[in-house]
Amino acid sequence: MASHRRPKAGKTRVTVLTATAVTAVAFASNVSYADPAPFQERVRQRIGELYHQAEATTEEYNGLAERQERLREQVARAQGRIADAQAELVVLQGDLGSMAAARYRGGGVDPTLALLMSESPDEYLSRASVLDRLAERQRDAVVRARSTRRALDQERREAADSLAALETGRRDLAAKRADVERELTRARELLNTLDASDRARFLAADGPAEGSAGGFVDGTDPNRASRDEARPGSARDARTAPIDGRAAIAVAAATRALGKPYVWGAGGPDSFDCSGLTGWAWQQAGVVLPRTSQAQAGAGRAVPIAEIRPGDLVVYFGGYTHVGVYVGAGRIIHAPKPGTNVRYAPLRSMPIAKVVRPA
Repeated sequence: MASHRRPKAGKTRVTVLTATAVTAVAFASNVSYADPAPFQERVRQRIGELYHQAEATTEEYNGLAERQERLREQVARAQGRIADAQAELVVLQGDLGSMAAARYRGGGVDPTLALLMSESPDEYLSRASVLDRLAERQRDAVVRARSTRRALDQERREAADSLAALETGRRDLAAKRADVERELTRARELLNTLDASDRARFLAADGPAEGSAGGFVDGTDPNRASRDEARPGSARDARTAPIDGRAAIAVAAATRALGKPYVWGAGGPDSFDCSGLTGWAWQQAGVVLPRTSQAQAGAGRAVPIAEIRPGDLVVYFGGYTHVGVYVGAGRIIHAPKPGTNVRYAPLRSMPIAKVVRPA
């Protein structure tokens, strides 16, 4: 006879939670059920991985968007030069036609007209006898016309190449945007399987996943670094050193951004992603930084962690996929991840790859 005993309340909760999570985990994949770690911890780790992937992809998207903007500017400049060259060529051709007509009325075919009618102007002009017969004014006009025509043709080729690259970039941007949205959707699906307290704890963590190791990418012990800072002439002293004008402005700007929401691909002033925040903060100080965290890692002088000062960029993870602004007292201001706002974080809350002082 089948048993109709009611399951214990605790077991029922685990079964329901697991069933909800299984759907999301199957959607996100890469979570092993043989893993001895508690299931909720594995879910949190997978969410962190997806957010980290999304952030890395966002920085790729930002780089593509920056390149697109440069291409649009190149196309606009090329189109302006084409218009100028075309107008100049019309004037020059009109002058040449007038000279040729005047010579024809005087009898005979003017060499300039022959040149204009020739199927091979370069070969025609290469003949010294023709150059000798052309008046200096005519010769100069022909040379200018040929030079202008060549420049016009070159500008048209470059504009066509830029337009083609612009279209390719547009497709790449759309694909990269889809990648980010897919990774964020998977992360949100998993995040919704956590109870309210676990969800809040995950969003409060500064690293991409709960328990992310701080310290340095090369594995340096962060406690050793903290002990080093206690020595005279070390980072503790550097942190209290006067900040130069531009760094002070950048720090003040980052501070004003506290509480603004993280939005991927956003560069301020109302919302930010990580490199959008650092770029905007330094832009307020008159310093233009590249758009991505990877490019910002090379946008200044690398300094040892022991010499870090407020205003310095702190770049995290081996792929330079996250960046914040050091503001002193062992803290950065950064835009952590979707679902969070710009906030303070400990300097070593994530693995430090590099410290950069913008030029």
